[in-house]
Amino acid sequence: MIIVSGIMSLIIIFSGFVKILMPFQSFSWISLVFFIITTFFVYFLSIRGIRRKNYGKFVLYVFGSMGIKFVLCVLVILSYYLITLPDNFYFLIVFFMMYLVFSIIETYNLYKLSKKAHFP
Repeated sequence: MIIVSGIMSLIIIFSGFVKILMPFQSFSWISLVFFIITTFFVYFLSIRGIRRKNYGKFVLYVFGSMGIKFVLCVLVILSYYLITLPDNFYFLIVFFMMYLVFSIIETYNLYKLSKKAHFP
């Protein structure tokens, strides 16, 4: 997670040199912090589901936390849009790139967690 966050930080820094993404540099950093926090949230809720020793509860916790993350993503995008009223929607490029990367990491980690849990 630390490595991916570092790589994403470098991408944000270099996206500052891209003319269309330059105005959204602060939103990119906010997005990175948001995804780090929500990834930990999903991970810890999933661990809580594993401790229940019930596969159904594990799945419920995983899908519930991912659903909450999705709603929070919509709220972050909507809040940014309503507060700053940007001229275009290029700020979504970096946001959804991060969403994709962090979703892949979450899925991989949840897969590893479910294998360790040895559910029947």
